[in-house]
Amino acid sequence: MGVIQKAYRDQKSSQDNKHLNSFSVCIAERTISLNNIDKCLMNEFYDYISSSNEVDLRIEISKNDYITNFQQIFQNDIPSINTFDKQVAIIYNYKDIESLLICKMVSDSLLECGIVLIHGAAIDVKHKCYIFVAPSGTGKTTHILNWKKLFPETIIINGDKPLINTETKLVYGTPWCGKEGFNTNTSSPLAGIIALQRGEENFIKPITFHEMLPTLLQQTYIPKQTELALKAYSLIGKFKDIPCYKLTCNMDEKSARIAYAGIKASEEKWEHS
Repeated sequence: MGVIQKAYRDQKSSQDNKHLNSFSVCIAERTISLNNIDKCLMNEFYDYISSSNEVDLRIEISKNDYITNFQQIFQNDIPSINTFDKQVAIIYNYKDIESLLICKMVSDSLLECGIVLIHGAAIDVKHKCYIFVAPSGTGKTTHILNWKKLFPETIIINGDKPLINTETKLVYGTPWCGKEGFNTNTSSPLAGIIALQRGEENFIKPITFHEMLPTLLQQTYIPKQTELALKAYSLIGKFKDIPCYKLTCNMDEKSARIAYAGIKASEEKWEHS
């Protein structure tokens, strides 16, 4: 018996109904019914629980979903595997696995609504959202915490996996927020996408959407199914009018000040052009 089947048998099959629950959450302005979910996950979804009777999506993970989908993650068959924490390959706790599968299933369904999941850190500063995208371990969390120090009113919408409505350009918090747990159940209009990279000096410059595209393709959740993958690729193209930047920084507190100054200078230039 494979490790995934064993994990399912040992942790899920042994649960009786008193350990399962059904509840609804509101994510990205969509009410999602989660059925027969481990009660332990209610704490993770607490800030998103909804009492609405109108349901947009229904999610229930079967044994087959559990084994098949997670097997794909183990085999690195899912494009943009960075969308899911790299630690996923060594996670055997059912609750963590179940949460990741809910994330995947919700993200798949929301593509039909024009909503995509990005691997990035999203913050709201003065009612504008900026998303920092980069591979895991680059320093996205460290950088957004520098913004929080510079602007205490900064809201961390999500530190790892925000959702973006490509029609309205609103960015939403989600319960899937990385090991730090930074997330807020709110939305904010997308004002910029910043490709973050480490460097000795702090420097930011505007770049074109074409220059940003390779990073977006790497850091956007792309489903395995061909039809859904094509849908995700088409939605990424809708970011073409969003200002893009490349930020090189050394992660000290000055990096946030320099980044903000560069972004504001570009925004003022565009406003007067």
